[in-house]
Amino acid sequence: MIFKKLIKNRKLLAAIFLILSVQIFHYCADRKRSNPLDPKNQDTAGRLQNLRVYSESDRVYLSWKPVALENLRGYRIYRKTGDAKTYSAIQDIPADSSTFVDNNVTYNTRYTYQLTILGEDFETEPSDSVSIIPGPTAIWVGDVYDRQVFKLSHDCAHEIFHIPVNGYPWALALEKNQNRLWLTDVLFNEIVRINLADQEQVAIDRFYYGDPVAIKIDEKNGLVWVADEDSGVVHVYYTSGLKQKEIPGFQRISDIGCFFADGNCWVVDSGQKKLFAIRKNFYVSEAQLNLQAPFRLAVNQSSGELWLIDNGKVLKINALGKLLFEANYQFNDPYAVAVDSDNGRCWVLDWLNGANNSKVICLSPDGEKMWEKSGFSYPENIIVNPDDHGCVIADTGNGRVVKLTKDGEIFGEMNGFFFPYGLVIERER
Repeated sequence: MIFKKLIKNRKLLAAIFLILSVQIFHYCADRKRSNPLDPKNQDTAGRLQNLRVYSESDRVYLSWKPVALENLRGYRIYRKTGDAKTYSAIQDIPADSSTFVDNNVTYNTRYTYQLTILGEDFETEPSDSVSIIPGPTAIWVGDVYDRQVFKLSHDCAHEIFHIPVNGYPWALALEKNQNRLWLTDVLFNEIVRINLADQEQVAIDRFYYGDPVAIKIDEKNGLVWVADEDSGVVHVYYTSGLKQKEIPGFQRISDIGCFFADGNCWVVDSGQKKLFAIRKNFYVSEAQLNLQAPFRLAVNQSSGELWLIDNGKVLKINALGKLLFEANYQFNDPYAVAVDSDNGRCWVLDWLNGANNSKVICLSPDGEKMWEKSGFSYPENIIVNPDDHGCVIADTGNGRVVKLTKDGEIFGEMNGFFFPYGLVIERER
């Protein structure tokens, strides 16, 4: 009897052992491998991951997450230039570092990087590649509902850093001489100045019953112009932050634009359907134009001429406020306009309903279409890049910012925004 019980117990124990063995084997077979250099590791494939790149001016910055590994000797940077097929090793990095700065680069040339991990007697497979095109500009973007402003690299494909703000950043302006960024906040209706050296934010003014929709900085004359849409007031500040002047009498301001050579500010009053000029001495005069629905404008800083959107048309106006001509193009719903002050070209965002139906149209200085590009969803803003004479677009409906070449090809893009609107180019000083 005792012998039979022992046999039964052994059979039971064997069965339990078999079941546990299968489960343990199955667990071991399915679990993720923890060794980051194991080629079968499902997360890393045996290579370093999350290599990050960005550029500022003529420097490219690489960073990565350090690897916790005994006998780690360091890392090796590989690079290829342009359309080259092969990479060349350019630098070995010590084990206690996780950054690298490439100073040997040329503007508007694409560089592609990979990185390997070096052990005492091995080198891993290279990481996934990252590429970038450095240049002398950077792009500032205000993401309204994310409540942040972003600084993007010259190619509009990589974030340099971002700055959280208290409210909703709308229009942006850059005070280059003092390295400060100004913005209008349409949540708290404030004017905010950010010192970019330490990211300190100062509230310059608040409009309790207003809506600051546009801001322009005239560094030559040390003035900041702000359009308060709802109250119909143009506010003028010194760049120190002190208020110099309030200019009332407008009904509904939709845009302003400055001609820095003479210190004039142009005001689009969509409520009165008029265009006004505020002269340097703050004298206000009305342009003698028969406008129907003026909306937004851009000022050529070389000639003082304006491009103005009015009731589905784009008009060119001289520095005295006289109509020169209407652009020879059948727009659907022109929404924003920019001008290249070096070559006189005009860029227009033209809205069409539906996803990816809106267009960018490039006009010659004579108002003739040079080319157009579709694929945008309710884009809100456009600016010209003075370095390469392309443009940057806030493709708001798609949550992205896109940079086009002067010929309308995509140069770079950055996705993941909530509501990109404000744009400004920072150019190397």
